[in-house]
Amino acid sequence: MSVSTARLPLSIGFSRWLGRHLTLALGLGLLAFFIVVALAAPLIAPYDPVMQTAEVRLQPPSLSHPFGTDNFGRDILSRVIWGARIDLQIAFIGVIFPFVIGTLLGTIAGFF
Repeated sequence: MSVSTARLPLSIGFSRWLGRHLTLALGLGLLAFFIVVALAAPLIAPYDPVMQTAEVRLQPPSLSHPFGTDNFGRDILSRVIWGARIDLQIAFIGVIFPFVIGTLLGTIAGFF
């Protein structure tokens, strides 16, 4: 008996993979979008997130302020976009430190 080693075209292989791992692909896509938004915050944020404008205090969502404004007149969408940068930093630190500490403690516990 001979085993066929023919490979599927990339598009068919990817669509099969996507069908089997749909939630993984959606999660990775959402994470990639979140990272791109965080890294591009200076380019895509419509307003300065800390600039206060008393004339536009507590505005409801509109075309000029899609998420509205807060009680200091700051654009909420800009604050959410800039906040994504801090969220990613906290998430990274929240994963790295327990990983390093747990690996160190596990190595010490395994040795003794």
